[in-house]
Amino acid sequence: MQSATWLRIAAALAAFQTIGHTVGAVLAGPSSAEEAALRETMGAFRVSLMGMERSYWDFYLGSGWAITALAGTLTAVIWFVVPIARELPRAARPIILSLAAGFAAVTAISALYFVTAPIVIAALITVCLVLAALSNPKSPIPNP
Repeated sequence: MQSATWLRIAAALAAFQTIGHTVGAVLAGPSSAEEAALRETMGAFRVSLMGMERSYWDFYLGSGWAITALAGTLTAVIWFVVPIARELPRAARPIILSLAAGFAAVTAISALYFVTAPIVIAALITVCLVLAALSNPKSPIPNP
């Protein structure tokens, strides 16, 4: 397959991951009374930092939304690299390899701290990005 095809697959998987994270983590309600109590406790514990008062729940929820925003941005970047990979494969390869390295790190972090779905999706995105980078062997990596 061509680099553009692998990139499109990676972008679709990244979009799926973004939506899954948003619905399954950020917007999901508590699944038990214990989780509801934990959320309440996190919301009640407040700290003052840099002249602002926030709760642990604010930090938790804010981090979830930040991950959603960054995941959506990465989805767009992967999609926007497709025409570059077609027209200037040598220029696209370092971008694609950088994205692959980032998703490999996300895969490792997911394996350490999360559950099966994000591990598998991040690993598949990594594989697609590596295959996209390698699918045009006649175009060597340019010197920076």
